[in-house]
Amino acid sequence: MVPKEVHEDFGRSMKWIVLALCLLFHVSPMDGQRLAESEKNTLLSLYESTGGSSWANQTGWSSPNSDPCTWFGVTCNGIPSIASLHLNGNNLTGQLPPSLVNLTAMTLLDLRFNALQGQIPTFSNTSQLSQLILWGNNFTDGLSNLCVLSQVQIITLRSNSFSGSIPDCLCGLTSLLSLDISTNFLTGNLPLCLGALSGLIKLDLSTNMLMGEIPSSFSGLTNVETLNLGSNTFVGSVPVALTSLTSLSTLSLSSNSLTGTLPSFENSTSLEYFVVASNSLSFVLGQAPPAVGTCDLSGNLNFYCGEIPEWVLSTCGGVCVDKTSPYILVGVIFVYSAIFLVILFFSDPIERFFARFGSSQVDFVRGLFGRRKSNKRRQ
Repeated sequence: MVPKEVHEDFGRSMKWIVLALCLLFHVSPMDGQRLAESEKNTLLSLYESTGGSSWANQTGWSSPNSDPCTWFGVTCNGIPSIASLHLNGNNLTGQLPPSLVNLTAMTLLDLRFNALQGQIPTFSNTSQLSQLILWGNNFTDGLSNLCVLSQVQIITLRSNSFSGSIPDCLCGLTSLLSLDISTNFLTGNLPLCLGALSGLIKLDLSTNMLMGEIPSSFSGLTNVETLNLGSNTFVGSVPVALTSLTSLSTLSLSSNSLTGTLPSFENSTSLEYFVVASNSLSFVLGQAPPAVGTCDLSGNLNFYCGEIPEWVLSTCGGVCVDKTSPYILVGVIFVYSAIFLVILFFSDPIERFFARFGSSQVDFVRGLFGRRKSNKRRQ
């Protein structure tokens, strides 16, 4: 039997050991308070820099002695540290302060639909940021400052005023799932290395002033579901490599200067929305992509296609027929949310051609001219 004195000595020793370990590893409440105070100062800087007194919702922000984790739009984790900022549509103006870099644990920054301007600050210390949503502001610069966001998955910068070219360093953001820089003033060629972002599910670069050819390297976007390059100034042909993107459900190349023959997408089994309107493309229309539900081929008037397939009539909205033959397709008119036929040129065989599809179509065509229906067309 162990003597009582030994038990007592052992107990005292263990207390000292536990105390020493606590001193070695413990983060005191004061340390935690200092960290929170540092981040609070960053939030106050954001408030001052972006016209906080005019924000739509200022709850907590105008009371600097309160807990910042209770302020409007602020979410904290258990450390405590700032985990996310949701200040979308809150009338923020001016420029973002450089001190945002101090929010090292932030994973989401959502400042969409405000009036912020100038340059996006560097996020060199915010390596945990996974979602950056700055849609609908007036930022003009700072795209290269995003290249340090090694964990970022979603970048949404549409409807700003970014100019210049897309920086190559964005190709290093291998965790990206969605990149949207549409509706800006970007110029230059597409970086070839964008095709290496194999994890991308959405790439939207539409409505810019991008130029050059669409890279064949985009065949590396093996998981992309939405690819929108519409309303730019791309030239050359549509890369055959795009037909290998088996996950692709939405493809828009409309309103560019593309030429040549459109490759067949009939093996693109996931493709549902297919828009190549307003280019100078030629078509060889075989079978439709199996899942296609919306198709816009309009504004491509210089091509030969042979006999008009049934899927064009039922899916693409309407057709224009050459005056010399009812089997020459010279244009496709897309009428959103409506399916009917439009005759561009008149000739003797026209009614015989449409008779193949039933008298109701012929009667409808006869009564159609002089009547137009306008709908906003999706790009």
